[in-house]
Amino acid sequence: MRKIEKKIHRKKKRAYFEEQMKQVKKLHGQKKSRIMHQLVSDVRKEFKPYMTARRDSTGMILNEPSEIME
Repeated sequence: MRKIEKKIHRKKKRAYFEEQMKQVKKLHGQKKSRIMHQLVSDVRKEFKPYMTARRDSTGMILNEPSEIME
């Protein structure tokens, strides 16, 4: 099952990358270099997940949004 899952993710990642490269070529042909370079930069950066954890007054880590709002 894990092999199948990894194969699907690789296929989707490859399709996404190919779509982005088509977009880059299209922008290059339209002479929109600023947008093209931003797109290339986004493709080259690695994914960084966003953390939504905070500490309360005692130093405990809070993960739940309802606890963080208090």
